[in-house]
Amino acid sequence: MQKKSFKILFLYTELAGYIVACINHLVKYNNEVSVKIVRWPVNDEAPFSFKFNKKIEVLEKAELTSQKLSKFNPDLIYISGWVDKQYKKIALDFKKQGIPVLMGIDNPWKGSFRQRVASFLSPAIIKPYYSHVWCPGERQYEFARRIGFSEEKILTGFYSADVPFFQNNNREALSRAKILLYAGRFLQWKGIMELYQSFLELKEETDNDWKLLMYGRGPLEKALIPTEDVEVNDFIQPDELKNIMQNVGAFCLPSYEEHWGVVVHEAAASGCPILVSEGVGAGTAFVRNGYNGFVFKSKNKADLKEGLRKMIACSDSERQMMGERSVELANRITPEIWSATLLSLLK
Repeated sequence: MQKKSFKILFLYTELAGYIVACINHLVKYNNEVSVKIVRWPVNDEAPFSFKFNKKIEVLEKAELTSQKLSKFNPDLIYISGWVDKQYKKIALDFKKQGIPVLMGIDNPWKGSFRQRVASFLSPAIIKPYYSHVWCPGERQYEFARRIGFSEEKILTGFYSADVPFFQNNNREALSRAKILLYAGRFLQWKGIMELYQSFLELKEETDNDWKLLMYGRGPLEKALIPTEDVEVNDFIQPDELKNIMQNVGAFCLPSYEEHWGVVVHEAAASGCPILVSEGVGAGTAFVRNGYNGFVFKSKNKADLKEGLRKMIACSDSERQMMGERSVELANRITPEIWSATLLSLLK
């Protein structure tokens, strides 16, 4: 019997490079799959440049019409969250036809008033629109459960770095400089001022030859004054980030609260020792305190500074071992696993 071809529709808000990498992998290694993506405009603070496989059709949100959707006739729909009312209407229409409608959420369960209200109202405003939920990890799994989805309707491992792309098969030959890397938006809740200040304080307090390398874009850029030991640069594309990550001594994401943070996964795949706050969701999957890096308390500059002190005090061989462990942890989620998880709803 001839193999059935599958059509998957992604209704996306803010598209990111790592999601495109996963979808590219999906269609490249599964010849029976074709994809259509509808997306919101590119975010100026994260202006990713995307390369799509030729089997992927991309539409801007303004181009979306019911006629185009009917012509595509998807077998599965993924929708990022529940904020877009037009997307929700599409979800409901297709769910009524028996088509799996998968909702992506990255909100961790915190038990806040708003989340409890959402949980209470879910039978009316969320659950009727979607058949399944796809979330990154354990914190988001609890939220999905709280809004009424049963265990068999919840998938995990939604966010994946392009692990093969960031990995280097010749890691032992790399010369890892004593450079601490931050890559992300320059926003207060990212904890970048605490990182910047703590690093400069340690330079004065200890005899170390480390440097801080920062890449990003945002309103705090002018507050990050470059020094002899701190370099501040504009946003860079994944191709450039990959080369930098494979040669720095450590990576740090000090966010007060980060729903996930795929850049941590990218750093792990690159073989970086990692410093991360407890508020970063991806840390639960890719960082083990004292094993491949250090975890510090969120919004706690003193604890961040202590984490930096520990990393700087590590020997080259200790950091090399941490980097090798990071690579092992990075393979817990890959584009291949991501694709298999999605296709499990069809096959």
